[in-house]
Amino acid sequence: LRRVQQREQALQTQREATQARRRTERQAVKEGKKPFFLKKSDARNLELAKRFEALSKKGKVDDIVSKRRKRNAQKDHRFVPYERRV
Repeated sequence: LRRVQQREQALQTQREATQARRRTERQAVKEGKKPFFLKKSDARNLELAKRFEALSKKGKVDDIVSKRRKRNAQKDHRFVPYERRV
């Protein structure tokens, strides 16, 4: 139940962000500028930057990065042959 609620909340914040971007673009087009369409990868990068900015305010960036580093190390460790692991 909690996972579904978190997913819905994440989708809602993502929708709000895209709506805000579209609103600003429409306003810019009304002012005479050329329309600009953000790529999905750039949108993801903006969302990631926003998330890390929020984490930096809480001071938890180092914890998140170290967890990610450990997780990636575990994934890489699976592909090392067994003889070299020991």
